[in-house]
Amino acid sequence: TLGEFGIPFKAGEVILSGSLVPLEPVVPGDEMHMELSGVGSATITFR
Repeated sequence: TLGEFGIPFKAGEVILSGSLVPLEPVVPGDEMHMELSGVGSATITFR
């Protein structure tokens, strides 16, 4: 955990419970696609 590494939470930070990857910054026009075996896929385009 972050606490074990001496890293505190700061006001305004986003906490993603169970996330295995860091947040990715996006800008208008960016598109992200994901596929999940047995579930399907999704694509999102940011405006």
